[in-house]
Amino acid sequence: MSAPVVDIVSVASLSAVACLLVIVYLASLRVLPSHASTRTRILFIWHLFDSLIHIFFEGSFLYNCFNVFLPLSAVKLRTGQDPLILTPPGVFFMGQQDRLYGSIYGTSPTALMWQEYAKADKRWGGVRTPPRTSFAQLCSTDADPRRLGRSHRYRIGNLDRLYRRTVGWIHCILACEGPW
Repeated sequence: MSAPVVDIVSVASLSAVACLLVIVYLASLRVLPSHASTRTRILFIWHLFDSLIHIFFEGSFLYNCFNVFLPLSAVKLRTGQDPLILTPPGVFFMGQQDRLYGSIYGTSPTALMWQEYAKADKRWGGVRTPPRTSFAQLCSTDADPRRLGRSHRYRIGNLDRLYRRTVGWIHCILACEGPW
């Protein structure tokens, strides 16, 4: 196994995440009442940050899944490897038998970011596992509006004590594990 390499893509990706976190923190200072508890502020920041990460970053994954492709015949020329097809025989993404889709075949900054991430988990490099793409769609289109709604409820203080103390934290934990 080779040693990890920190390159410009790694630094730029982590910087983008850090900038988003700073923006969300500043937003919490601006939109939450000054008397908001630390717990409320943390939950607000988590839900808003998590939602924006999914919208911008996982949304870019979906963009690459549906719009970036390479003809099957050119994969070996471009990547130097035989195409790795993890879908069952006879199953083709978007019905295209002659194309492979995904960020691994792109050159945009977001494609490069997902290529970096795919070094640790190959499923994120391309549309090799339709469940990964479906999960990303579910997170970005269904769960994120819910997260934004929860952030708004923290902002206006429209949460009862049970929600603030239990359900809010449960949602934070589940967001790490699935599309909540």
